Amino acid sequence: MAAVLACGLASAVVPAAAAPQAPATPSTLGQPMVFFVAKGEPDACGAGCGEWIAAEGEIDADTPQRLRALLVRLEDRRLPIFFHSPGGQRSAALEIGRLLRQRKMTAGVSRTVPAGCVTASKENCRALMQSGEALEAELRNLAVCASACAYALIGAQLRHVPPGARIGVHTGKIAQDDFDGRYRAMSNARTVRYLREMGIADAFFDVVFRVPYEQMHFLSRDEIAQFGIDRSAFRETRWTAMDWPWAGAEWPPQPFSVVKFVVEASGEKRKQYRAGAIRLSCAGPGRVALRYFRKLASKETEAAGSIELSVGGERLSLPQSASISKVDPLETGWFEARYTSAPFAFFEASAIRDSIDIVESDPFETTTPPRILKLSTDGLAKALERLKKACDSRQLPAANSLGSPRARGRAEGMAAEFATP
Repeated sequence: MAAVLACGLASAVVPAAAAPQAPATPSTLGQPMVFFVAKGEPDACGAGCGEWIAAEGEIDADTPQRLRALLVRLEDRRLPIFFHSPGGQRSAALEIGRLLRQRKMTAGVSRTVPAGCVTASKENCRALMQSGEALEAELRNLAVCASACAYALIGAQLRHVPPGARIGVHTGKIAQDDFDGRYRAMSNARTVRYLREMGIADAFFDVVFRVPYEQMHFLSRDEIAQFGIDRSAFRETRWTAMDWPWAGAEWPPQPFSVVKFVVEASGEKRKQYRAGAIRLSCAGPGRVALRYFRKLASKETEAAGSIELSVGGERLSLPQSASISKVDPLETGWFEARYTSAPFAFFEASAIRDSIDIVESDPFETTTPPRILKLSTDGLAKALERLKKACDSRQLPAANSLGSPRARGRAEGMAAEFATP
């Protein structure tokens, strides 16, 4: 079994060849939350959704009023809101949550990346977000809604937590003297009432109460569903060309890639959730490297028998060998990773179809039907165009060739697997 990455991806990143990358988008997480209207491609924020409200930064006492002001300007337009926030004041977050529920709004966890911020300074990017203009932007699933932000999210009528997005919780900090614990007890009781009002299971606060303020517990997908935050049986992201400086602090730098994340309910009564990801990167002239990450079910101790990608009768087989390790920034639990490569033409032909099937089967259990996971090709064609340009402009060193042991998937740990070009 491969080495365990107790500290996540950053603990075992293998240096890779330099690839063309956009500058890191300035972060808003250390500043008060800013709200603005963003617009992207059709279905960028869900089926039939091309515009949304971005909520980026920390929640302070004035945050609810700033949101109200934006909603007044929008009048009767009911746009979803997407949070990317480290938290802030709990009382203000509860106020935001009640406002979302009052207006029957939809909320999610994703980061909004305005096109105008890609080459802008931190100050100019924030000024753009505060301009009051609707901004062309991309919605990225690698985002966080932590601490007080979780309470704001919970207030929404509908909640979308895509695979790769994380919800962090811990005990709140009491800002005033509380010698006998009375103020904390009152604050906790008020929070529990709010959670029940929003239809969230009491077990959510039980978890929160066990995590010290100085620490952070990121909810597993099973917990997100169990508590009633997002019980969707299936969620997938668009295929996205990813400049990894945009991915966030938990994710170390990676070569330019096309990525897709998915989570599916499985097992008995479909109450166990399994996360997965596909990463496409440069593999040499005219070829694409594919890495497939699949979370193991609780009773699985080893990789699946056979995995293939199937598109319109064409099949791409992944090798039987796989590394097994953890990838904490994506999800808790054990993952297997497999590597292969294919011509660009295979994926370009896939992009013009509606779906790609991942077919898992056991060659020794011929009576058991294969498990088929159907993935949308939404966004794949455009992402491949960007990947091809990036691949054409780079030179792969011999150490990273397809014949090397590392490229054949023998890296020790998920971080090395994910970072290999």
